Amino acid sequence: MAPLRNPRHEKYVQALFSGQPQNAAYEAAGYSFHERNASRLRRNEQVVARLTELQAAAAKSSQVTVASLISELEEARQQATSLKQLSAVVRAVKFEGCKSPQDIVRRSFIEYQREGYNLEEKDWEEFRRLNLGWWEALDNFLAAAKAKPVQPAMNVNDLERHERKRLGPAPRPHGNGSRQ
Repeated sequence: MAPLRNPRHEKYVQALFSGQPQNAAYEAAGYSFHERNASRLRRNEQVVARLTELQAAAAKSSQVTVASLISELEEARQQATSLKQLSAVVRAVKFEGCKSPQDIVRRSFIEYQREGYNLEEKDWEEFRRLNLGWWEALDNFLAAAKAKPVQPAMNVNDLERHERKRLGPAPRPHGNGSRQ
């Protein structure tokens, strides 16, 4: 979906997407403060569709996968090579070509053996179980973090406006300066 035709609506969606509350987003789009209109615009079909599209694109681009981790590992290896940090290059090369968590676990086992750890083939199943359990726990943790709703903090102006609305109008002083 392309940006919304109405530039104010698009600005409103972009502000919502950046984490602003609907009233602040409504004002950021160039409208005067009006809670009902902000709420009405938030339910607009085109606004909802555009916001959903932006959120889906962001979720897809921020998704952590084995492939993305391996890609980052390759980038780190290239950067370490360019900086002539050979120990980092050697570490990164050890995992080059790994396409799955199982590959990384197997390569790790072999590397620990090479580094002098007394790991025998009979230890492989326990090592594999522990490491794959770690990968699964990491996946679950990331999935839970992704599912958490993001509740942006209110800025000072919104907080003051909310408190004024909650408490009602302040009593006005009478002609002699006293309050009743």
